[in-house]
Amino acid sequence: MFIEQSIKKGIGIVSEAARAMPAAPGIYKMINIESEIVYVGKAKNLPKRVISYTKVENLPTRLKRMIASLSRIEYLTTNTEAEALLLEANLIKSLKPKFNIALKDDKSFPYIVIEDKHEYPRIAKFRGTKKENYTYFGPFAQARYVNETIVELQKLFGIRPCSDSYFASRKRPCLQYQIKRCTAPCTNKISKENYQKIVKQTKDFLSGKNSEIQTKLISEMESASEKLDYEKAAELRDRIRLLSHTQAKNKFKTDSISEADLIALYRDDTGCAVQVMFIRNGTNYGDKVYFPIHTEELSDGEVIELFIGQIYQRTPPAKNILTTTELPSREVLEQALNKLWDIKIIIAKKEAHKHLMEIASLNAKEALSRVNKQKAKQLSTLENVAKLFELPKTPRRIEVYDNSHIQGTNAIGCMIVAGTEGFMKNQYRRFLIKSLNGIGEGDDYQMMREVLERRFKRLMPDNYPDLILIDGGKGHLSVAKEIFEKFNIDDIKLVCISKGADRNAGREFFHTLDKKPFQLDRNDPTLHYLQLIRDEVHRFAIESHRKRRIKGTTKSGIDEIPQIGAKRKKLLLSHFGSLERLKEANFEDITRIGGISKKIAKIIYNYLHNEQ
Repeated sequence: MFIEQSIKKGIGIVSEAARAMPAAPGIYKMINIESEIVYVGKAKNLPKRVISYTKVENLPTRLKRMIASLSRIEYLTTNTEAEALLLEANLIKSLKPKFNIALKDDKSFPYIVIEDKHEYPRIAKFRGTKKENYTYFGPFAQARYVNETIVELQKLFGIRPCSDSYFASRKRPCLQYQIKRCTAPCTNKISKENYQKIVKQTKDFLSGKNSEIQTKLISEMESASEKLDYEKAAELRDRIRLLSHTQAKNKFKTDSISEADLIALYRDDTGCAVQVMFIRNGTNYGDKVYFPIHTEELSDGEVIELFIGQIYQRTPPAKNILTTTELPSREVLEQALNKLWDIKIIIAKKEAHKHLMEIASLNAKEALSRVNKQKAKQLSTLENVAKLFELPKTPRRIEVYDNSHIQGTNAIGCMIVAGTEGFMKNQYRRFLIKSLNGIGEGDDYQMMREVLERRFKRLMPDNYPDLILIDGGKGHLSVAKEIFEKFNIDDIKLVCISKGADRNAGREFFHTLDKKPFQLDRNDPTLHYLQLIRDEVHRFAIESHRKRRIKGTTKSGIDEIPQIGAKRKKLLLSHFGSLERLKEANFEDITRIGGISKKIAKIIYNYLHNEQ
């Protein structure tokens, strides 16, 4: 009855909003009673599109729930439908409204970057906003493809991967030189002129000029052989072989297209998968699969349209975007994307193109099948967890807590979240401990008390987890009980996991409020899962503590020098490499840095040498 009344109220809000809208293209935002934007849509004709939501009998359950939660509708007109499409995609990507189609992994794609600003440019992985004096290659589908390619390029050309500060601090070659992955320009093992040659070869390779590089290397090998420089000739021969092997491994097996993004969709009763494959200069830059949610009521073409609109907001596409599915608003989508990039959407009809799309579609199908198997296994494990701890239902959200510190210093509390689809890393949280006085005060119970109090002080009951697992023993359980009694929380299961006196993995004790501590069989799959999520929070806590400690160590040096901000700090570290080398420098050395005046140099020198 309450739901019916809410829907009826929502229909009234929709009708009133539609009457106030001009007959123009634009976007509309559905806003709930908590002032959250829960849905963003676009329209060629705003009132005509919005009024369609009053016919609730034609809406899926998801959108009926949206209508029931409505408080108001806001809209924004645009000059064209293409502008509306771009704005809609941008808002969905940034706001992530709960009732829109969403991509679970919407991180930007990584690139390979060569930093030309340095006299000895380095190669690195890059995400983010592009800058001047950098040369970018990509995008790559996943970070691992970037890492693998960088290693191959190091083997082929010996271009350095190290940071500028590390480069500046070297007095002898590092391990990368010993294993033939770097030419050690930091210690002048290669001239600047020859290093620039390998940088150019690296860029040519990434630009698809492989045959030119190979021809040049063969010529250099023959020349070295004629001069009886057999050591050089052998080195070039090995590079040619490695280049041929790398080309054969990375070359995409088609002559029909050299640059394209292939987008294929597969769906069944269990869900939807969209596969993206990047081809640049005839080379496969990797593939990535997405699993959009809330796609049930949309056609394949509508799903791909929304997917393309979101994915290419910030990532430059190839000149050709290939798909097998007819798109209902293809011309509008092309017009919108051409405001950002120069692209063409192609429906694959040629046999060669169809063959490529079949490969992409098969990959999408296999990925969806693989994810469904993982989900089924995860759900079975969670059902066993529910039985073990006598939960009223299968847990959808498990929060796991741990602390990390060294004798109370740089103390940090951490929370990770696990659920039906594995670890939910976008919901991990760190808590900087504020209640300890510092060195020597390693009160683990007080840290956990602070973490739980801060977590549940304002948390709404609708967002409570089904289970809380704490890395600790009876004392931690007592602390958690104390906090829950303070906030009148009695519907969350509390469990602590401890390794026992011998600290042996596999012999953990489980502590709950309603039974004595118990152990599970060493080979129990449920134990393995609980160990896994315990180890994940432990990893996250140690990693967070280490970052805080390193940050504190760095801050205690250069950051304390008067009039030294982030920009000057970066200049000093880039030039000297470390605080120790800066202390060894004389006044004249500091004045030679561009951006550091004599006045500032004097302040730095005097501070580091305790002079007035």
